[in-house]
Order: sequence, then structure tokens, then C-alpha cells
Amino acid sequence: MSMINLRLELLDRSNWRQALEVRTRPDQLAFVADHEPVALVILAKCYLCPGGFRWRPFGILSGDSMVGIVALADRADRCELYHLVIHQSRQRQGYGKAALIAIVDLIRRELPDCKVLSLTVNPRNAAAEALYRAAGFQTSGEHRDGEAVWRLELTH
Repeated sequence: MSMINLRLELLDRSNWRQALEVRTRPDQLAFVADHEPVALVILAKCYLCPGGFRWRPFGILSGDSMVGIVALADRADRCELYHLVIHQSRQRQGYGKAALIAIVDLIRRELPDCKVLSLTVNPRNAAAEALYRAAGFQTSGEHRDGEAVWRLELTH
């Protein structure tokens, strides 16, 4: 499989409607958010800033097509990834892996103080566990809201 070239683009007034079109499969919704479109959940959290983090919403683009969305939350030396969704028609094609590479690259460039990237995984989401394990994430032994916390040590 050839390398997929993706870019992250902040969601703003020029592209937020395109982000609303990103949909996960119905059986996966409970793994990423309580409501769909997930982009609205992300945008609400960016306004509310839960956890005292700075929240940033991103579209994941391949060419001009938004193939996914994700939220990145950071505070001091902590970064957390939330609501990673690859559109249902683009799943199992390498976009999730490519998105993780783009996210880690962005953190290394823009957040050099961030030493660890954390996320949570629903225990029934075997596909996500496999994706994160392949990307170098490890379980921390902690749980948050019934989900395992996974971490990736970042080197800059």
C-alpha cells in the first residue's frame, strides 16, 4: 500500500460544514462520541474547554476531501487526543494510521513541551486498540469513564 498523504486543517467558518459530513459507522458511534455529527461534539468542547485544556478541532484532509476529524486538547506538557473519526467510506484503507502520524508530527512541531500523547479506548473497540498499538501507544493501566487510557511517549 502506498503512503497516504494527509494534512490537518483547523476547523473554522470556512470548513466546519464539510466536517459535519464526516460520519462513522452506526456501530462505532458509541466508541467516539455520544452524538452525531461528531464534529458538533468537538466544536462544543472547543468552546467549553473541559478539563481546563485548550481544545483544537481539526479536519483530516486528503487532497480537498475531508476524510476525518479529530480534537486535540493540550495543557502544559500534556496532550490528549479525542474523537478521532475516519469517514465510514474511508475506513480500513490506512487513513487512521496516516492521521495518527500527522497528529504526532503536528504535536512535535507546535507543542514541543508535550512529552506524552494520551487517549482513551473503549474496551469493545478492538480495531482502535490494534491501530493505537501499531502506532506505538501502550496501555497505562489507568481507566477514565470506563475506558482504558493509552499513552504514546513523544520524543522531539
